[in-house]
Amino acid sequence: YITAACARCVMPTIGNVSMAGFKQGNFITDEEEINGCLHIEISCINDASTLFVMILSMANETLASGDGSANITLKCNNASEWQTVNGTVVAGIICAAEAAADVATSIETTNAAEITMGTTNIAGFTTTQPVTSATIFPENCRGWQWNEWGSWSECSDTCGACGSRQRFRGCFKLDIGCECSGSSYEKVVCNTFVCTYPRMSCCDGYTIGSSDNQFTCIPLISTRIGLSP
Repeated sequence: YITAACARCVMPTIGNVSMAGFKQGNFITDEEEINGCLHIEISCINDASTLFVMILSMANETLASGDGSANITLKCNNASEWQTVNGTVVAGIICAAEAAADVATSIETTNAAEITMGTTNIAGFTTTQPVTSATIFPENCRGWQWNEWGSWSECSDTCGACGSRQRFRGCFKLDIGCECSGSSYEKVVCNTFVCTYPRMSCCDGYTIGSSDNQFTCIPLISTRIGLSP
């Protein structure tokens, strides 16, 4: 069990795109441990493979760029901060994807509270998520909707409920003043198979249980269900 500061970084903050002509891209991350320190490989992907992509710092400084996708590696340093390979400390990142020229949509702008959407193609991606009449937007926002979730990343470990995987989704906003309701990031525990010797059977917070007649790692809290206080 590693307690070094360089293994204790939390996921970087995900910022919102504020530049005209760009939208929120899709994030994919891969996490690994190198010499006891946590590293993450971050990819920013545009739905349109020929359009420009930038990974920015929270101060809108360009960290990486490319056509269709951009990649950056961050290392957790001894101060529990993420830094680039050049040593630049990064508190958060922004995935900015160039919007297609036909960004104009069929959304009515006269009364945002009455907007409804079926299956609609917006700036190169297709969504079926409705914005119902119950959604009330701020005065400076004509409307927003979530892009579809990106693919899950690979699990970061093979057993013991020690690993995690994650996925991201972008927010399409008609105005800078819009903020999508909900989270752009999901992270779940994966590969709950019991580890074999010499590894511990399950990681912290989990214990051996059974599911579908197989041993597996289950959350410790599950063992308390049904017990008297």
